[in-house]
Amino acid sequence: MSTAVQPKQQQLPEVPVTGKRQSPIDIRTENVVNERTKRSVLQDGSKPLYIDYSPLTGVQLTIQNTGHGWQLSIPDEHAKNCEITGGTLGSDHYRLLQIHAHWGRDSNTGSEHTVNGRTYPCELHLVHWNATKYSNPKQAQTQSKDGLAVIGVFVEIGCEQHPIFAIIDSLIPTIPYKGDKKSVQNEHLDLNQLVPDRHSPNYWFYLGSLTTPPYNESVLWHLMKTPIRASEKQIAEFRKLYEKESYSDANHNVKENYRDVQDLHGRPILDID
Repeated sequence: MSTAVQPKQQQLPEVPVTGKRQSPIDIRTENVVNERTKRSVLQDGSKPLYIDYSPLTGVQLTIQNTGHGWQLSIPDEHAKNCEITGGTLGSDHYRLLQIHAHWGRDSNTGSEHTVNGRTYPCELHLVHWNATKYSNPKQAQTQSKDGLAVIGVFVEIGCEQHPIFAIIDSLIPTIPYKGDKKSVQNEHLDLNQLVPDRHSPNYWFYLGSLTTPPYNESVLWHLMKTPIRASEKQIAEFRKLYEKESYSDANHNVKENYRDVQDLHGRPILDID
């Protein structure tokens, strides 16, 4: 079996996209929306974005290899205690659905979003669906413009290991090939460790899309300004995943899985402090 690196454009196949709210984008800080306009856009007055994930203790989680990377799914009965609301979301409650990451061939690239052209080695996405307006995640994704809310977190290289990344890395060997799944009952998982400054979040907000096919334009993006840190070795473990099934004759490691920056098409970017 070949372990050659697959070109990125083949890892993330494009489909015809004609919409004008595609993601990811480059955040140009000199062009973000000013404070006065911000207040007119926020749906719930001055109420800040509220992020609170109840620790998952003894919960059975599922991690899978999607062919694009790893994805950690949260059971809905427990995700009810992991919701975000307020700020640009108004009074709607968005329930945590899954967590995944994007990375590059080395620590010089990897994040999907960029800030003034700067890339980070990795970017986490915490994907939530609008449980107030829609009956299930699929409906929220495919039949709406506000069905999903994603918290994007940049990851920098640090000396110490991140505790959540350590858990993910320990499971990577159990899901080497596309379609592989592993159910694990964790002792204690505090997802709040993935969100910096969650009690007073500073972030950029804009209207966008999924960054993998089918690129539905149903995402309310919240990009945290403050990155978290993980070791270089922890991120390197992600690159050991394969992008095809175990029976494939020619397989390739998922060395990079980020989509290129898309045109902003005049969309406002809100700077929320």
